[in-house]
Amino acid sequence: MRLLTDYARVRVPASAVLCSDSEGEHISVAFELWDDYAATVTVGESRATITGPSKDVAPRDGQHPTIMAMLATLDKLQAPQAGIALIGQTQIPPAVGLGARSAAIVAGISLVRELVGNPEDFSDADAFELAISLGASPARVPAIIQGGVSLSWNDGDVHRAVSIPQDSPLATTLLVAHRRSTTGSRYARGPVAALTHALTQDPQLLSSLCQRVITQGSDDKAVVYNGYFLEALHKAQWPAVFAGSGPAIVLFADLSPDLQKRFTGEGYVCIATSVANSRLDD
Repeated sequence: MRLLTDYARVRVPASAVLCSDSEGEHISVAFELWDDYAATVTVGESRATITGPSKDVAPRDGQHPTIMAMLATLDKLQAPQAGIALIGQTQIPPAVGLGARSAAIVAGISLVRELVGNPEDFSDADAFELAISLGASPARVPAIIQGGVSLSWNDGDVHRAVSIPQDSPLATTLLVAHRRSTTGSRYARGPVAALTHALTQDPQLLSSLCQRVITQGSDDKAVVYNGYFLEALHKAQWPAVFAGSGPAIVLFADLSPDLQKRFTGEGYVCIATSVANSRLDD
């Protein structure tokens, strides 16, 4: 397969894994908080120029996860290998539960799809499996690719997912000044079917259902501290849940300026957003 262009640009959204169950089902949501990546095919060495929260997180050479994903996708499509000049303007905070690394991997796959003209024989399902093989979260990738609310599960050795239509609820993400210090393999667990229904059909249920989405214990001080804050929000009937392993908290509400000021006084950064419904290639 040959390249149809030597330049491509994509946007990838933040994502949050809101809950899972013992059967391996996950609910993930994409938010209107975007990382922008542009790639140019070159004859030189691969390099990455990144601005924003992720600028110091990943290597700036061919080991950047987006460049590595691009090269793996080129190989998968049997397209010619080349040097990549990558420019990224990031907004997704890393290591807080909003899927910055998974977004970077999906961005690399999506950039190559653009470079080769979005071939019909390389589907979203193929991109899904490739992203997972490169280290992206299987719970997050469907939401990043399709937007909106996604339900994913394991079918034997195959990962499957469906995108669920819904109205776009407003949300506020609460961030603390520091990131996780551990890898964060634990994340919220709860009633998958009920929370899916609330997110997609009856948001009025969120305030009661989010209280049933509990989190497992963690050795990370940031997560433990925010766990107490999350409990306080639940006692006050706020529809809030950890984003993945935390410590970021997703609050399904549009905060007034006074409340934002109050949360800021508690040491949080408030990011107002909504569910991102558009696909990457729209």
